[in-house]
Amino acid sequence: MPVATSAEHGRTRRQDAARGAPTRDDQATPTSILCVDHHAAILRWLKRLFTREGWNVETAPTAKVAMAHLRSREFSACVIALRLHDLYGLDLVKALRREGIRTPAIVLTGFPSVSSAIEATKLGASYLVKGQTSGACMVAEIRMAIDQINGGTDADPVWVALDRFIDRLTSTWEPLATIFQRARCVFAALVSDPRVSFPAFITATAALRALMADETDPQVVNHLRQQAAKWSNRLRAASDPLLNRLVACIEKRGTLGLTLKKHQAAHLLETDLAHIRDLLGDLGLSWLQFRRAVVMRRAICELAHGDEQVTQVAYGLGYGHASGFDRDFHLLVGVTPTQYRQLTRFDDRKSS
Repeated sequence: MPVATSAEHGRTRRQDAARGAPTRDDQATPTSILCVDHHAAILRWLKRLFTREGWNVETAPTAKVAMAHLRSREFSACVIALRLHDLYGLDLVKALRREGIRTPAIVLTGFPSVSSAIEATKLGASYLVKGQTSGACMVAEIRMAIDQINGGTDADPVWVALDRFIDRLTSTWEPLATIFQRARCVFAALVSDPRVSFPAFITATAALRALMADETDPQVVNHLRQQAAKWSNRLRAASDPLLNRLVACIEKRGTLGLTLKKHQAAHLLETDLAHIRDLLGDLGLSWLQFRRAVVMRRAICELAHGDEQVTQVAYGLGYGHASGFDRDFHLLVGVTPTQYRQLTRFDDRKSS
């Protein structure tokens, strides 16, 4: 079995801290989870999943049993199936809130819709899709739900924007079209802000992509939730010194940045391919997607704050034809360069 070096142990500790893993003080009070589902097999899977995290796990096959558990002791979070034999999952959340029980509630469902996502969020629940959520994403979502209740959520502006968008969905009577248009402008501005960290930039572009869909599409909120579930992994990537070095390596090559190979980057930075693969895994990107995102970030800033024609921006980045630039830009942001520029100028007029 390979033996980890002291440097690797140090990196692991920094990564654990970045993703919100328990510190020495946290470990004095272990995370405790209550899982509520009428399917015994799902309860067994959840218990195995969370026990591997070092959490204390209790299970309840009905809402009645769950209420008894929650009245008798405190839990860090409860994971509730949307459909129970004796009560609808969101009705259980309502009952908890009426009794003043503020335990973070994670609602699991295989039947996503905008209305149920909004209702779940309004009640203080996080919204997950059972058929599309991996164990790792579920653990990350629960960590964030606990942080939100305890006031420990990271204050990165992209996270704040996501939170405000969901809050506006649940706390106003404005038309969805108005709320979504405002959110599109907010995220269009965030992706062009150089102060935003690169991992946050990736989350912001993914959010903007989702928001460019029809506001009545039930998958929009789910896509945003999936981005939130990846937040802790991206925070871990932000703490790795290799990230900034890798971004700078691509940027310094100018128009050749689009052609830089992964093994070439590893050689230039005197690092191993496995470290780069781990970093890209935390970001949720392939090497091609990462390289494109670095180059496109520069294009986004130029389009938002400059007056150059789209074709000039494309040629300046090393594209031989504007059509290739348009394609890559759309893949990252969800709109064409021209549409993005219009979106940022619309935002400027609204905020002036």
